[in-house]
Amino acid sequence: MEGDEGGRLEEIREALGKPQIEDVQLAEGSSEDRCLVAVGGAVYDITSFLDEHPGGRLMLMRHAGTDASAAFNAVGHSVKARTRLADFYIGDLVVTGRLPAPESPPKPVHVAPATRITRGLLRPPSP
Repeated sequence: MEGDEGGRLEEIREALGKPQIEDVQLAEGSSEDRCLVAVGGAVYDITSFLDEHPGGRLMLMRHAGTDASAAFNAVGHSVKARTRLADFYIGDLVVTGRLPAPESPPKPVHVAPATRITRGLLRPPSP
């Protein structure tokens, strides 16, 4: 984390005694009624934020019970958003290796550019 939000999170960790949450607990603790996510090695209960999220509830629920670090960082959240995340901190993630690895994103499909041959094949027959 960058800037002040890292210090704020550390203060919260100290106050809570740095609870440890295993990846299995993260996955099992999430449901339609509770949204737990991990970002940057910390676990957050963002249930109360679901309806406030600018991207919508479903955007967050898609990552419930998982390490959402890549998705969170890919969006380019503001410093304010990163600081606000600390309000939802509930513990540090412990990776046990007992969960299956997340599915990798599908590989992009390569579409060859149209050539004279493919253009001829796609053209309807002449009358």
